[in-house]
Parts: sequence; structure tokens; C-alpha cells
Amino acid sequence: HAVSGLLNTNVSDESTHWQSEMSFDINPTNPLNIAGFSHRISTVNSGPRDMALYWSDDGGLSWKSNVITGIDDGGESSSFRYDPTIAFDDNGVLYVAYGKNIGPVFSTGSTIQLIVARSLNGGASFDKFTVVEEAEIGTSEPGEASFLDKWHLATGFDGIDSLGVNQAV
Repeated sequence: HAVSGLLNTNVSDESTHWQSEMSFDINPTNPLNIAGFSHRISTVNSGPRDMALYWSDDGGLSWKSNVITGIDDGGESSSFRYDPTIAFDDNGVLYVAYGKNIGPVFSTGSTIQLIVARSLNGGASFDKFTVVEEAEIGTSEPGEASFLDKWHLATGFDGIDSLGVNQAV
């Protein structure tokens, strides 16, 4: 399916925020449902304090947005959120993941969390935020969350359900 609606489209339409590291995915159960996930960087405050999900249900001709803040993921509003990634599963459930730095940004003693959130309605809202991993900078082992810089999501069968109805992230 071509996504012609994305050509020269200002998805965010915000003059007070920049976006970076945006990732897109297309819902396999409804190709008109497209979602993009990015940093939402204030032109006033430095650093990506919020994350933004931009979604379309008409193939990219028009866009709506949801901003993810500390109210959503249980963190402080001043936490540094970064490295967005996104994936739809085979059932059309949308997942987003990102890092969250709590404390002095990327300094020894601050905590890094890997957050995964789920949307059952193509990005219109999220019903579940989960801390998948947490580590303290300076005390964790290689391979833990504080050593990672970019996450990627993949979905597929969970291995328990032989009919393939349940998906795993």
C-alpha cells in the first residue's frame, strides 16, 4: 500500500516543539491506520521531556496526536524521555517503547527505565505503561538498560498459544 498522504505533510503542526528520531509503522489489520512516534522537544526547555505519538486513520491525509508525559508513565514531568520506537502486532495492537532517565541526565546515580506502552485503538489512547527494565547508571552490568542507546520492537507469536492469537512484544 502506498502512503501518499505523507508527502510534504506537517504531521505535528507545532511551532513550539521539534520532533526527532521519529519511527513509523502501518497497522496490518487496517493500512489506513499509520502511527509515528518521536521525541517532542520544547523550543523553550532543552531535551526531550515528552514523547509524542502522531496517528492517522485515513492513510496520512490528516493526523492527530497524543503526548506522553510523566502523568502517563508514572515518572516526573522533568524526566528525560528518549529513543522512541514503535510496532503494530498482527492483531493491530500498537506498542511504543522509549527510555526514561530519572535524575541528572545520563549521570552516575541516575536511573534509566525502558518503558513499553500499549494502544488497543491504533494510537488514539494508551491503556498500559510497563517498566520492562530498570538500571542505575554506574552500577549496572553491560546489557542492562543503562548501557543501551536505542531500542527496537518486534512482535510475534507468544509461543504459548498454538493458534497464534496472542502476540508477544
